[in-house]
Amino acid sequence: MEARVLVAALVATVTFAAAFAMPGGYKNEQGTAVLLKNAAFAVFVISDAIAMVLSTSALFMHFLCGRFGTRGQMEEDIKLYFSYGTSTLTISAIPAMVIAFFSGSYAVLTPSLWLAITTCFIGVALFFFIAYQARTVIRSIVLKY
Repeated sequence: MEARVLVAALVATVTFAAAFAMPGGYKNEQGTAVLLKNAAFAVFVISDAIAMVLSTSALFMHFLCGRFGTRGQMEEDIKLYFSYGTSTLTISAIPAMVIAFFSGSYAVLTPSLWLAITTCFIGVALFFFIAYQARTVIRSIVLKY
């Protein structure tokens, strides 16, 4: 349980920091993002916000469950529900954070198109690798029973 809280806190911290360290920087006069009209930058901002909201929600749910749990008012099935909820939120926040990273990298690396495309390819390959590993684990569990 504590490891999940740590992961959610790290995702929230990283996405919070990424929101202020905008890819491409800021225009000094207006304080707006340089890449504001870039489509990849829009994907970065949206996926970063999604990751931030999901991970912060997971943290909130964890601490809410802990607060009620100390009073002895929550039954074990409700605690389990909160545990599944925080896990689901955190597991959903991680891909959003990865998408934010690769879309931000793409937005900044667009002048070097081959490097930008290579970076995105690595990100897509990561998702395929994770899906393959998940499929392998699920298959081994199903074959066991």
